[in-house]
Amino acid sequence: MMKKSFGLVSLFVLLMGLTGIGSAGQITGEIVKIDGEMVSVKDSSGKVQQIHVDPKGTKKSGDLKVGAKVKADVQDNGHANSVEVEKK
Repeated sequence: MMKKSFGLVSLFVLLMGLTGIGSAGQITGEIVKIDGEMVSVKDSSGKVQQIHVDPKGTKKSGDLKVGAKVKADVQDNGHANSVEVEKK
């Protein structure tokens, strides 16, 4: 039973890593895609991470559009607490 539980947890962590969700903290990069409330941000290492930007719950500063450089504060579940567009 313990091995099965460990295997399921490992699979979940792997899937979260592959989808770009689950990396909490600060994400800085360029918006490469916007699909509804989901925003894909490409960081300096080339990794694309998806963050959820809630129209009512996420604090936004600036115009979120493809090509914009942003800094986002993101929870473990991928939800953005705030997204700030960097000024040129």
